[in-house]
Order: sequence, then C-alpha cells, then structure tokens
Amino acid sequence: LNTVDIMASVDEIVYLRLANIGYYGTRFIFPAALNAKAVSSDGRPLPTEFISDTIEILPGERYGVLVESAIEFQDVVTIEYFNLNTGNVENTQQAIVNISGFVGIEEKNNSFEEIDLFPNPATNKIFIRLNEDYSAKKEVFITDLLGHRILEKTETLFNNELLELDVSSISSGTYIVNIQSSNSIISKRIIIIK
Repeated sequence: LNTVDIMASVDEIVYLRLANIGYYGTRFIFPAALNAKAVSSDGRPLPTEFISDTIEILPGERYGVLVESAIEFQDVVTIEYFNLNTGNVENTQQAIVNISGFVGIEEKNNSFEEIDLFPNPATNKIFIRLNEDYSAKKEVFITDLLGHRILEKTETLFNNELLELDVSSISSGTYIVNIQSSNSIISKRIIIIK
C-alpha cells in the first residue's frame, strides 16, 4: 500500500488518482472540508460527477477525485480495507491532509523576520518574540480573516522577550496576529486548532 499526504493551499484544486490493486475493497473517507468530487472511473469521465466524503473502490477499479478546500485545516483521510465476503474492516490507514496558505497571496517575509510566533498551529497559548532593536509599548491584537478583533492586549515589548497570550477562548480557524506601534504594524497568520 502506498499513501500520499495531501498538502495544498486554500482554493487549490488537487486531482487524486485512486486505485485498488489488492484483494480487499478499499474505502476512502475524506474530511468534509475537502469537498471530494469523483470525476472519472477507470480512465473515463463519469457521466454524472458526484460529491461524497466516502468513496469505495473494488479490486481493479480506479477513480479520479478532485479535492478543494475553502478553509485552512489539518486532518486525515481514513483508508479502510474491508473483506468483500464479510464486509469487516481488516485494516485501516491514514493519509495526512494539510491545507495552509492561500493561492495567489504572497506573505511579506519582512514581517516574519520581525517577530517569532509559536506554536503555529496553536491550541491554548501562543508566544510572541519581537526581533526589533528597540522596546516600546505596543498593542497586540488578533483578528479573524474579516478583520474583526477577537482579542487585544497592550504591552511593553522588549527585544527578544517572550509575550504569552492565552487563546483558549478562541475557536478553531485561521486568524491574524497584529503588533501595532505608533508608526507601524506587523502581522502574522496563525491557525488555532481545538
């Protein structure tokens, strides 16, 4: 068995060629956010494409599947091997799905050099280190992708000092961490997973 992890950006379309060359049935269970759409079977276009989070492939069959996500997330595709006579699942494997970044949007490298932000993805806490040569009072705030402020804090940040932020109250998703002084703003994207 060969599984390949799915690494892509938001709104990037990925074409998967799925084949079953074994003696068991194979069931691919995709995360709903991938919007898996079967478009071909055994090398020919399907007369009617279908969207499903579960695709079963019998021995000798091949399917072409398009996946595309409108959000950033990390998850797995579960692959089950089931006995054709009994229907019992005999083995299970997983392929990692990592959808991050956005097609056509380049992030400025200078903002990434000015601050360190970790862990990313985060669950309960994040740490911010300012890599500038001066210290000053700064406003730190987190916004969602629509620009709504989710969390804010005013701190005096010193060069190479760690600032800890509690993000346990923020739900899963992609957010922007902003550090604003009187004359500039530095932004960095963060993913929060619960």
